[in-house]
This record gives sequence, C-alpha cells and structure tokens, in this order.
Amino acid sequence: ISFNSQEINLYLYEVVYFGWILYLIITGRNKNLQKNITQPLLVLSGILVLSFTAGLGLVSSSQNGVALLYLLRLSAYILSFPYAVGFFKLLKPKPKQLFLHLGFGALFVTGITQYLLYPNLRNLQYLGWDPHQSRLFGQFFDTSVAGAVYGLVALFLLSERNLQSKRESIFFYLTRTAFFFLGLMTYSRGFMVSIIGTLGVYFTMILKSSKLILFSVAVILLFGIFSPKPQGEGVNLLRTSTLESRVEDYRSGLNLWQRYPLFGVGYNRIRYFKDTGEIENRGESHAGASYHSSFLIMLVTAGLV
Repeated sequence: ISFNSQEINLYLYEVVYFGWILYLIITGRNKNLQKNITQPLLVLSGILVLSFTAGLGLVSSSQNGVALLYLLRLSAYILSFPYAVGFFKLLKPKPKQLFLHLGFGALFVTGITQYLLYPNLRNLQYLGWDPHQSRLFGQFFDTSVAGAVYGLVALFLLSERNLQSKRESIFFYLTRTAFFFLGLMTYSRGFMVSIIGTLGVYFTMILKSSKLILFSVAVILLFGIFSPKPQGEGVNLLRTSTLESRVEDYRSGLNLWQRYPLFGVGYNRIRYFKDTGEIENRGESHAGASYHSSFLIMLVTAGLV
C-alpha cells in the first residue's frame, strides 16, 4: 500500500505481524522474552533516534515526517524481535517444525510459480521495479533479497540433521538442494559468493568434509555453464555493468557520510541526498532510499555513533 507517490509504503503482512506481536504483549504470552538480545536492540534503536533527532534541520518538516514513519517501523521490527523469538522457543517441536516447513513450502511454490508463469517485471517498471528478465525473484520482486532468503532457508535446513531412516535422508537432501537451486536461479552473484563462503566454513570446520565444498563449487560452475541463458543482461554471470554501478553507489555513500560523519543524516533520509548531495525527492525509485550495502546504509544514517 503506497502513499505520496510511493514515498511511503506499508505491506499487508506487516499488519498481520504487528497485530500478532500486540496480541502477545496484551495477553501476557511473552514470558519467555529473550532479555539477552533485548538490551543491544534497545541501544540500537536509541542510536537511530539520536541520529534522527540530530539531523532534524537537514530536510523539510514533511520529509522528516516520512523519515520518522520509517524509523518507527524499523524500531517496531527491532523491538518486536525478542517477542517473536521467545514465542517460538516456547512452541513444542512438532508445531514449530510444521509452522516452519509450511512457510518454506510456500516460499518454494511461489518461487517456482513466478519463474514459470511470470518471467519478468516489465509491466511494473513504471512503478520503479527492475525487470529481472528470466530470473527468479519470487514474491520479493528483487533477486538479491530472494537469493538471501533462499540461502538462509537452505542453511537453516542444512543445520537440522535428523536422519533416522533412508527416506528422511533422501528428503533431507532434496529439500536443501531445492532451495540451493532456487538461489542459483536468481542469478545473483552475491548469493553464489556468500553461499560458497558459508558452506566452506560449515563443511570444513563443522562437518569436517572438504569434499562437500568441492561438490558445491562444482555445482555452481556447472550451473554457470549449462543454465538457461535467455536474452537479458541479468542472466549474464560475467556482466560488469552492475559492478561498476555498485562501485559508484559506494562512492556516493561514502561522500555523503564524510559530510555528516558523527551522527549521519538520520534513518531514511538518504532519498533526499542521494547522488547529488543535494536534497532531492527519490520516492519514485525503490532504491532511492538506500545503498547496495546495508553496512553503508547504517554508516550514512547513524554515522560513527
């Protein structure tokens, strides 16, 4: 749901999620609140509020209003996290497994359905989305985000080793491999680099098997050679245009940070400074309020603090 020329976006799942968190708080079903992670999250929210307050004079009151809405939303996510973690720790193993695997199944089905029936986002380019021709982006409308989610699911499933029969063993490898291939079909090179790095650590240091990491590298190389390559720059794994654009993106972020090194410009004010260093409305672009690196986003918005 978008307002003010897409400057403000609200997602329907957030209504459900925050409603559920509010229910947990009101009914007192938060007894297992994860206090060990609550304190650093409170500190993080406090720093973001401090940097936001320090930069109130940098933009107009209406622009501050937009930025404040996103700061409140981010803080709500941060502060609700211990409640969500505590709730799932209280669940019995079977309901927890059922909930997670139903969610993972939905991710898989929507991803495959999108790739087969909705191969690009060209009809939504006028709304600021990249076309992502012949790439798997699922319900995320972004291949990098989709690759990150599929990779995290694959790694989570990989860490659940409960093989008591041959049938479970086959199912174990099928589910993990399925999300691994979903990640590959995003053609996100960030996914490929990060999954190889993570699997390298997991296989060599935890499972003590260097053969598995060699197998994973071989799979990715074979995918690069034999994967379907229809028209479009996005499926070219040797493309350089995105590398050049990201280097320029990082340079732009560092230049802006140097102007406000201590407290930054405040959360979600990037859209008003990006590229030129001047106040500018970037509401029409889905990348207008961020940089390609989440670390750089934090540096620019919250500064050294």
